[in-house]
Amino acid sequence: MKLHWGNAIFIYFVIFIALAIAFIIFSYKQDIELVEKDYYKQGADYTRHINIQQRSEIYSDSILITEQESVIIVEATYAIKEMTDSLKVFFYNPSSKKKDYKVLLSPLSDSNYIDTKLVTKGRYTVKINWFCNNLEYEIRKDFFKQ
Repeated sequence: MKLHWGNAIFIYFVIFIALAIAFIIFSYKQDIELVEKDYYKQGADYTRHINIQQRSEIYSDSILITEQESVIIVEATYAIKEMTDSLKVFFYNPSSKKKDYKVLLSPLSDSNYIDTKLVTKGRYTVKINWFCNNLEYEIRKDFFKQ
């Protein structure tokens, strides 16, 4: 049996359309998450965020995050404890919003403990926020939970 060029073009278009439909169905099943719910509003406030980062830069080494057997330890230096009595700690996982975790550490002590069961394994960007004299400060640290 010989395949004519008209039949070959028809088969090619049928295969192309089937693959296009399969790709569209696959795309609709993907979970698309924005980093923040108010993503566009935060984009408009970008200069405010840059000011917070510049103001907080001198405190980048003032907070340490380590993991031991059953706890994650957040240690703040005396300078941070003198400025504020609480820290907002946000564990942001770039791969899934379901793995994000927020905690308020108040009152602030030398070593603050977070149970490792509350944070799943993976890579995180930890955002630490606090206020002092009506000014916001934020430090970002990379953290990998084993």
